[in-house]
Amino acid sequence: MKAKRYLTELLRLTLAAVLGTAFLIFPSETASSAREALIYAASTVIPTLFPFMVVSKLLGSSRATQKLAEKAKGTLFKLFGLKSDAIISVMLGFISGFPIGALTVCDSYKDGRLTKAEAERTLALSHNTGPSFPIGLVGAVLWNDRKLGVVLYMSQLLSWIMVALAYRANANAERGYPAAVHGKRQESKTPLISDIICTSATACVSIAAFTAFMSVCAESIDLLLPNIPFYANVLFVTVLEFSQGCRQAARIGGVFGIALSSFAVSFGGLSAYMQGSSYANKLGLSAKPMLLVKLIQGTLASGLCVAYYTFFSSDNTFHANKNQPALPSGIVSNLLLSVIILSILLILLHKCVKNDKTS
Repeated sequence: MKAKRYLTELLRLTLAAVLGTAFLIFPSETASSAREALIYAASTVIPTLFPFMVVSKLLGSSRATQKLAEKAKGTLFKLFGLKSDAIISVMLGFISGFPIGALTVCDSYKDGRLTKAEAERTLALSHNTGPSFPIGLVGAVLWNDRKLGVVLYMSQLLSWIMVALAYRANANAERGYPAAVHGKRQESKTPLISDIICTSATACVSIAAFTAFMSVCAESIDLLLPNIPFYANVLFVTVLEFSQGCRQAARIGGVFGIALSSFAVSFGGLSAYMQGSSYANKLGLSAKPMLLVKLIQGTLASGLCVAYYTFFSSDNTFHANKNQPALPSGIVSNLLLSVIILSILLILLHKCVKNDKTS
């Protein structure tokens, strides 16, 4: 425990030292990076996400949606180990995107409608990207091809199904709704429309803040280590912040750009992870399973997207940007396909082992 605490403290101090050094040596560059990130979030990301957030919250809080989730509870619990409250959180995550799914999970946990184990499992499965970002922004705006956005979103959905099938361990062991925080289960309350708008606006502000901070982090590393290879730097940016990663991927184009866009959409980046974990940590929920699940989901989605354009699409419009360093697309596609095949085999093996134990 002490070693873990010391490691956490060391990481904090290292981050503070790196960012502080970059701010002192390159004050104008880091400030410009933050300004550009905020402008990008305000002009592109937030207008795309905010309407979907409000609509999804209205749908998720309606009694008709709750009744529909109750009817689908039996089948979805058998497949994914999700109860009705968890189903609504996952649905909102897929419609609106993060952090709405995580917020809904935390609300259900506070009201005692999900146990801690159920909340942590649902948190990992509900923290997804809504359709507005991959279809409306990545596909239509960045790649100028809405079809690609649909492929990115469907890759996320298919990868979620594979991960959810494997990540339902101990779901059958959960019985009832034991008290989570307040000591008793509370009935769902229908929020006011004004509350929904305020919650959505607050979430958008947090998205802009995380986007700006992660962009500054990426710019700081780039300034302090200017000799980092181009594609390594792009991967680093994608892991930190998914919207900036998608911008870089669209500039690159080609197989690598498609794979990177798919990974960014499904993984969400550390900025999205920090948004979800910030709500979870306040309630004592662990966000570690969410990070592992999202990494696996992003890898699977990337492989699925590349496999589609490799074997099932005759679209030849995706060419690498000649201004960027060349990358052998065959190696990338073969590597990604190998990763997805290995991941599927591991999931199937996990299922078989789990079924043997339960039987």
